[in-house]
Amino acid sequence: QTTDVSPQPSPQPETGSLLKAVIKASTLEGKAPLSIQFDASNSTGIDATMDSASWDFGEGAGFSATGFKQDHVFSQAGTFTVSLKVQAQLKGQSLQDETSVTIRVLAETEPDPSARVKPEVALALSLERQQLEQSRAELGIDAVAFATTQSGVTTLVSTGTISQSANGSFSYVSDRTDALELKFSDSSSLTYRFQNLNFDLSQPDGQRALRKDHNLSFRLETSEGTKVDISLIQQRGVYQKTIKGILVKDGLAFTVNTLTQGNVISDINPPGVDFEVKESISGSITATGFSLELNETFAYHLVIFDNAIEDVKHQFNNRWTLEGKSFSLPNGLIRRIFKNAKPVELDNWTISGDVLLNGSERVGGLNLEQTVSSLDTVLTIEDQKRILFSDKTF
Repeated sequence: QTTDVSPQPSPQPETGSLLKAVIKASTLEGKAPLSIQFDASNSTGIDATMDSASWDFGEGAGFSATGFKQDHVFSQAGTFTVSLKVQAQLKGQSLQDETSVTIRVLAETEPDPSARVKPEVALALSLERQQLEQSRAELGIDAVAFATTQSGVTTLVSTGTISQSANGSFSYVSDRTDALELKFSDSSSLTYRFQNLNFDLSQPDGQRALRKDHNLSFRLETSEGTKVDISLIQQRGVYQKTIKGILVKDGLAFTVNTLTQGNVISDINPPGVDFEVKESISGSITATGFSLELNETFAYHLVIFDNAIEDVKHQFNNRWTLEGKSFSLPNGLIRRIFKNAKPVELDNWTISGDVLLNGSERVGGLNLEQTVSSLDTVLTIEDQKRILFSDKTF
């Protein structure tokens, strides 16, 4: 014998609780200009074809919109509260619910706080320092020469703006008197504020000018956020380079204070060139939870007759700490040889050195990896790789 039993009705929620505003944002943080896609279609109790959603993007009057999906660009840095209000009709009642999210828009030059220092950045920071001393200084001299030529004057011009067009050409305007700014077609920029600007004006470019005696000091500011004071002094073949300030790498700000001392061994003028330098590097690069002590030597030998032969040797005995871990690279060596800017004499290339944890445990090292089109100098630490150089073979 069976008995039909009717189920008891379950308690019904309040009508208003059936409506809940939900914001889905493509990101909550990034650098200006920051484009974000907002979506309210996951809100409960609504029909996107009949009900409504309104947005306030927290930037003041005029920055609002309606519709369940909205794209919005935050052009200025700051912290913004984005509010959403959804409205629906249910059983003859007009319902609404509200919610909000906080958006943080970083200045273009502000380091990304979500980035973390990785142990393999240690050598990359040292090589970045070298780029500032050499390539950025060379470019600064070239920029002054260009601005001077474009101005049509006899004295050096170290202020104004040099802009690169989409086709790669450059133009100059004397629109500022406090610095010389270079604006590139990829939206990056470099700003030079020169204090001393003495170099051999007879040299054809910045690279060759820095091989002769000079006295150059300037503050360099980049669109990535680097702000450093650089001094380069060479007299009778003996030189000294210093860098002090903030260096931005991998979205993080590092305090750099380094000293490079060296000698020009040989420099024969055309028709042949035999240029050789040897130098030592010391100092520190630090950030929160990170400290790098530099102990390096660098040698560069260039011979130009029928061909240009370059022999580049960089030795490392650096130590660094990261979040309580102590790393070291004793006897690290990167030696690369080029003929007309292409790798040659691969048997003489040496990429070697072990990274040690607490002075004894091997956790990585330097090695050379060959691809179809390049030779890559790679630093590996705790299974994390960083390509320090990628030299094209053709």
